[in-house]
Amino acid sequence: MSLAIVSAARQQSAPVLVVTENEHAAYRMEQELRFYAENEHELPVLHFPDWETLPYDLMSPHQDIISTRLALLYQLPRLTTGIVVVAADTLLQRLPPTSYVDAHAFLLKVGDKLDAPHLRAQLETAGYSHVSEVHSHGEYAQRGGLLDLFPMGSHDAYRIELFDDEIESLRIIDPENQKSVGKITDIRILPAREFPMDETGIESFRARYRSRFTGDLTRHRIYQDVSQGITPNGIEALLPLFFENTTTLFDYLPESTLTIEAGAVTQALKDAEHQIHIRHEQYGSDIERPLLKPDEAFQTAATISKLIKAHADISISLATDDLDDGLPAQLTPEQLNSGLLHFLDSYSGRVLLTTDSAGRREMLLERLRTSDIRPGIFDSWAAFLNSDVRFALCIAPLEKAVKLTDPDIIILPEAR
Repeated sequence: MSLAIVSAARQQSAPVLVVTENEHAAYRMEQELRFYAENEHELPVLHFPDWETLPYDLMSPHQDIISTRLALLYQLPRLTTGIVVVAADTLLQRLPPTSYVDAHAFLLKVGDKLDAPHLRAQLETAGYSHVSEVHSHGEYAQRGGLLDLFPMGSHDAYRIELFDDEIESLRIIDPENQKSVGKITDIRILPAREFPMDETGIESFRARYRSRFTGDLTRHRIYQDVSQGITPNGIEALLPLFFENTTTLFDYLPESTLTIEAGAVTQALKDAEHQIHIRHEQYGSDIERPLLKPDEAFQTAATISKLIKAHADISISLATDDLDDGLPAQLTPEQLNSGLLHFLDSYSGRVLLTTDSAGRREMLLERLRTSDIRPGIFDSWAAFLNSDVRFALCIAPLEKAVKLTDPDIIILPEAR
């Protein structure tokens, strides 16, 4: 299926959104798509991650997850081609307006005039934390004319070196030892959260909170924390109170985006919505931590299903049947010994056997040599496809066998 999705995406002049049943399936799909797509510049494969917290959780998502999400929210409106993978229940999470990320993003370049106190104020407004040394996304540190920064959405931390009021250099630093490891010319700064914790954002939250909840607000812990500029754990369940309107992932994607449902997505949305209602019933009676209703805090399954259908929806079921040729969807060690040699003698096409690590590959090679089978070794799908080797072995994150008819190729994963 992932190979078919890559093929379809290459024929599209717009992005393809692949919706999976859950986050685990989204991760597996991402890995398989990357194997078949290979060229990230030609066909980028992106995974919009879940918060990985339960509905109405008392914990907030990890900063690295928020970093990845914000980077994609900035990138998606500019995406002209590629594949975006997302889990069904992730689509139920409300997102900030499309204008939010752009409005809170800015660019720093070598040679720019820079007012250091103003930059610190910008970073504080964007939700960054002042620390002695930067180690995680959303942190900054200053020592004299040096300002270290780990921007959201970035793989690297950076050091800004100032000469008077000018950026003299921008360097990549290793957070482990704080040493410089390379130079760059510019840095894009994204907000540290999916909601604003500046003065305007706090006042908007307070006003909507008061209009939504009654009672003695001095006993409402989240309201008091936000009022003091503190970001409490679990605030994501109240994200709609920061904005006049929230959006969905579809609002960040071009209108022409093609949507592919990989599996029973409609049922997955209904199950996720049911879980949200159960969690609301379990935790909605705490007067010190009142909750928004499920359809206020989250999108409804019906809304997301309608949006999926509106984007040229294609539904693909996940087949688990064995291949017609007598081989299973995955090859077990026993079949390596007894069935593979016979199959290779009877099948006229080409066969690519895959495994998930270099160690497993070496073990397979040793086992195959005992049957006097010596496959070609390839490091990518494209390399195998462009060769004329009839039987080969490759490291790939695949779970199910694939049979192609033009050309005649069977891709056969080792059972794990």
